[in-house]
Amino acid sequence: MLVNSSASHRCLTSAAATMASFYTPEESWKMDDRLNWQPIPIHYLPLYQDKAKFEYVSNYAGFNIFQGMYALHLYDTLRIEHDINIAAILLALNFTNMRRPPYCATLLFELHEMSDASMTLRLLYLNSTDPLAGMGEPHVLELDDCSEFCPVEDFTKKLLHLMPENWEQECQLNILDTCDSDNCEIFRVIQNNK
Repeated sequence: MLVNSSASHRCLTSAAATMASFYTPEESWKMDDRLNWQPIPIHYLPLYQDKAKFEYVSNYAGFNIFQGMYALHLYDTLRIEHDINIAAILLALNFTNMRRPPYCATLLFELHEMSDASMTLRLLYLNSTDPLAGMGEPHVLELDDCSEFCPVEDFTKKLLHLMPENWEQECQLNILDTCDSDNCEIFRVIQNNK
């Protein structure tokens, strides 16, 4: 397994916390009975040293970002803030009465196979950021005219207006060909049900 992160402390901490939750240690790996954690390497390069990433971005941006102020302008365009991403997804799903998501807010998209072999999505929102309050329980979010377990077909129909008609042409890449993890399964299910 290879875990990559940006060099920012926030991203490195998030990567470490995510890996700690995915890979609890077997007994032989426990360093201390009170600490249910094992180290997982997280790789990163400062952006100025990551030449391959700059070349990749230059290729898809259509201009050499090594020249002039191009890198700064492109960075401003591509910069991703976690809370803004969560807010954008919530708005796209028509949850318009919610406050700005706090840091550590999490949206969980669960893919479920029902007893009749149909596929459903369940959407959960976790917005507790108070360490003294503990993790808290995630809130179930139901899409308009959909139950807690929303059929993938219904979910897809509700979002068709946001999906590219021709993914390869509009995005100039095929995410399904480049996606090699089990986490990409949701993309495959949605793409196949369009």
